[in-house]
Amino acid sequence: MKNAWLFAAPLCLLSACADMETGKMAYLHGDYKTAQENWQPLADRGFPEAQTKLGKMKMAGIGGPVDQPGAVKMYNQALGEAYPDAMIALSEAYREGHGVPVDTGKARGLVNHALARGDMHALYQLGMVDAQDNKLADADADFKKALKVGDTNALYQLGVVTERRGNLPLADEYLTKALAAGDTQAFYRRGKLHVHENDLAGAERDFSSAITTGQTQAYYQRGVLRQQQGEGAAAVDDLAKTVATGGNVQAWHRMGDIHRQMQEPAVAEADYNHGAAAGDTKVYYKMGKLHQDMGKLDLSENDFAKAVGVGETRAHYSLGIVHSRLGKEPLAEAEFTKAVDTGNQKAYLPLGDVQRKQNEFSSAYGNYGHAVKTGNYKGLERIAEMYRKGEGRPIDNVQALTCLYIARKRGVKGLDVKISHLEKKLLPEGISKAYDLANGSD
Repeated sequence: MKNAWLFAAPLCLLSACADMETGKMAYLHGDYKTAQENWQPLADRGFPEAQTKLGKMKMAGIGGPVDQPGAVKMYNQALGEAYPDAMIALSEAYREGHGVPVDTGKARGLVNHALARGDMHALYQLGMVDAQDNKLADADADFKKALKVGDTNALYQLGVVTERRGNLPLADEYLTKALAAGDTQAFYRRGKLHVHENDLAGAERDFSSAITTGQTQAYYQRGVLRQQQGEGAAAVDDLAKTVATGGNVQAWHRMGDIHRQMQEPAVAEADYNHGAAAGDTKVYYKMGKLHQDMGKLDLSENDFAKAVGVGETRAHYSLGIVHSRLGKEPLAEAEFTKAVDTGNQKAYLPLGDVQRKQNEFSSAYGNYGHAVKTGNYKGLERIAEMYRKGEGRPIDNVQALTCLYIARKRGVKGLDVKISHLEKKLLPEGISKAYDLANGSD
């Protein structure tokens, strides 16, 4: 019978209350076995408080393994007694997808039922649901109401919501108040906020405080910050602690970047390999650049191919360069074409180069022209060579000299010898014509 426990004999109720309190004291002292021994018989007899507390232990893996479906089952048993705390706990399970599919509609319904029964602690959970549904104004209002009824946990969430709404100074204030109220998780969040505000000293202080309060994810953020500030050794130390504590696997490729900058290619290579083994696909491109620098073109070719395979479009250009250096012009042409198609305008010049090697002179001429239009005036130097050698068009030293004059005027270095060589081949009127054409190009 619903609420049967309410009609138990007074002596039984007194005994149950004693068991409940004994369980609570044991729980507070970390004696989870005793807590369970006191609460389980009460839960079996239908006491919703005991059912909810045991459910929370199962959800968090306290006193035993994590058992999210088991926790949900306990919450639902307590729900039969319309117990508000069970409603809030089950709402959280639906919001986070713990033991049940994510369903913010059900989460909202449960928390509203708890509010209807007068449990103002549900305001915080309602704010969490609204925030997850991106109803940020509603979430802001919910958390402010929760704060008014004494739920200081709402300060941290007000900081999060306010940051998401773009008011960084006010978000900073809320997070500072959360810290004053003892919510140490705000150190990490405020540190990230200070990074956005370019307060790097403040960010480092907050990440350091977060670390001292057990938030090991702050090692990665502090490591990134120190890397950006050029503190290579300190950054590596933090990033190494990140991976040692099971944190962000991208720490491997950042350590690789630092070791590469420190001229330690073997160490960098090992870092990138660890990152790849941990599933960080960003390392493929970086490893390709490292192997390219080391002259290991076969390895570099394989790395860039993997990078392309995981959608790293900038790797098309790099793979084209490696193919070209290995004498694989058709493959290089294909990669440079893909690079151009994905917006990499610097690929026009090497694309023209590999096309020339394959006697595709018309295409090469067109791509050199595209390079010039995008501001790469080395394309004019290449066109000059084509005119001088008669590649795809009659030999024309005047046009060749004109191109070189323009290229030099546009800042291309090292052309004096080529210009002098052509000037010696031409009569004065040819040189004059080239000069006039070059000046008329403005």
